[in-house]
Amino acid sequence: MTTPTGPLLEADSLIVQQTTALATNDFVITDELGNERGRVDTGGSFLRRLALGSRSFTCVDSEGQCLWRLEDTVTLGRDRWEVADAEGAPLAHIVRQISLLRHKISVDVVDGVDLSLRGSVIDWDFTVARGEETIATIGRAWAGLARGALGHSRYEVTFTSATPRERSIVLALLVALDRMRAKDKS
Repeated sequence: MTTPTGPLLEADSLIVQQTTALATNDFVITDELGNERGRVDTGGSFLRRLALGSRSFTCVDSEGQCLWRLEDTVTLGRDRWEVADAEGAPLAHIVRQISLLRHKISVDVVDGVDLSLRGSVIDWDFTVARGEETIATIGRAWAGLARGALGHSRYEVTFTSATPRERSIVLALLVALDRMRAKDKS
């Protein structure tokens, strides 16, 4: 398993802007100055995306280097996402736990300390922690009237002490949570 590096995973503050089109849910990732640091592209065939929705994503940095892949495993009941590095080695498993009163998400990191979410996932105002240490803060930001009307979400991510590997997992988590929210609406 390789440790990812590059311009996307070196920035401490990122803006993740959804660029939804017909049967795709891509994201552009910039720093706070608007410089593109990477993107997340929707994978899978067009017909599969129309039938099942967007279930496969690949993140590449601004230099074209693949950083991670995210797959939504088709299951009955709870959402289950698999995060893998560029070579296909597992990084983490993201699972929405069954809960009547609130959204409970588990992030089981392969060969590492599991991550936990604190705050309101529903309101998109939460932190990601490794044990007791906060490694990232995620919030939903105003995308503008036109983008908001088209359903394009905008997220702000601030990393504190996250490793490049954890940064990859946090960005994949953000995409998985966005897709879970979209499934809940449909």
